[in-house]
Amino acid sequence: MTSAPGAGHGVELLEAKLELRPSFPLRVVTKHSEEVCAVLEWFVHTASTHRGGN
Repeated sequence: MTSAPGAGHGVELLEAKLELRPSFPLRVVTKHSEEVCAVLEWFVHTASTHRGGN
């Protein structure tokens, strides 16, 4: 196992997982970039809100 670059402490990934490709066409992301950004912003907000509430 290894830590992902830029990941916080305690995040470990199997080395083989770092080599995997997305299971969907990347054009999905590029065609829907605004929606993807909105979802990622929601995720970051939700994660930061619940960060200390384990």
